[in-house]
Amino acid sequence: MKTLDELMQHLCDNGIACSGELQKRELKNLGYYHGYKGYRFAGIAKNRLHLQSFEQISSLNSFDMALKSLIYPRIIAVETALKNYTLEEVLQDAESPFLDQIFAQSLNAYKEYRGAKKQYKIKLLRRLRLRNEMDSLLSQRYKSSVPVIQHFFDADKQVPIWSIFEVITLGTFGAFYKCLDARVKQAIVQELNRPSNFNSASLLGDIIFTLKDLRNAVAHNGIVVGVRFKSNSVNQGIGRLINGDSNNRHQFQRNNRLHCIDGLFVDETSICKGRQNQISR
Repeated sequence: MKTLDELMQHLCDNGIACSGELQKRELKNLGYYHGYKGYRFAGIAKNRLHLQSFEQISSLNSFDMALKSLIYPRIIAVETALKNYTLEEVLQDAESPFLDQIFAQSLNAYKEYRGAKKQYKIKLLRRLRLRNEMDSLLSQRYKSSVPVIQHFFDADKQVPIWSIFEVITLGTFGAFYKCLDARVKQAIVQELNRPSNFNSASLLGDIIFTLKDLRNAVAHNGIVVGVRFKSNSVNQGIGRLINGDSNNRHQFQRNNRLHCIDGLFVDETSICKGRQNQISR
């Protein structure tokens, strides 16, 4: 275990100019492993950056923090809106706020694959895992005395889906969406006014999982620069959606009900302008 002075010397020995009490304090605040170790490469470890001074590391950190500050409120707005739109359509389809009926009526996407044994099993296992995750989540939240869950259990009542959505993770929500029947997914994307010339019902599930990795990186102070936070490859359909023609983009901009999705995935100009303003302050 190296002392702070030894870590500064280690940086110098590796070609990173680092000296003085100010940089020593900044290194302590930033953290050697989160700072130098985290910012010395782009994406994957073999893509090393040619850093020559601690000021460059500090600048990368400032840029990364400014980027996260820009993204966080927008991604939270997207998460909240997606859950609310999904909740509305699920309640209408299942005609019940309780999990047993929702699973029986609206979470049967696996049945679309009856003729494909391998895919059928994969989709059914996803549904089974989802139910286990949701039951486990309810148990954990009740144990932790989360009021929105504890209230119903203490009253010996079933927990309604809207209370579950208050505590569900974005990853579990993504699995929930993917397990929905096609008609429910289609109703959601129609309400969101997603473009009709893409397979939006399926693509929205991939978007949720892409957002999940970004959201977790931002919320838990992971490094966003370099996009190393992604746990899986991004569906190419999302790229085609972003790079759609001007008519598609115009259609996205008309959807005021969930404009935040377009802001995160399409409106790169506003993000860049906001980022520059944040950094210049």
